[in-house]
Amino acid sequence: MPRKKTPDVLSDLMAGPASQKTSKTAKKQTSRPARQPRTPAPRPASCEATRGSERTKATFYISGAGLDALEASWSLLRSQAGSSRGQITKSSLVEVALGRLRQELKDSSARTKLLQDVLKASR
Repeated sequence: MPRKKTPDVLSDLMAGPASQKTSKTAKKQTSRPARQPRTPAPRPASCEATRGSERTKATFYISGAGLDALEASWSLLRSQAGSSRGQITKSSLVEVALGRLRQELKDSSARTKLLQDVLKASR
């Protein structure tokens, strides 16, 4: 008894039915998503006091050197924290650094130096 012929599935899929439209018009994607109007939900007064404890995911670009500094700082602090090492997160490092930056910005001479450093880093 001869063996049955193996169907050519790939050719059948590529050919498709004659009545089926095989191409679609591509829509051009923009480099930025369309701006959505920002309508924040009203917050109860009790939430304002806990605003500092809220966590929001944010995405930023950082240089390779900045990322290396964050990783090295995180690793060093985790190694020194002992049993509390799980509490040392990169997010907490960034929050502490931003808090200290905010304090420094209150001093006008430090503000000028920080502005120069930021402008130099953005080049």
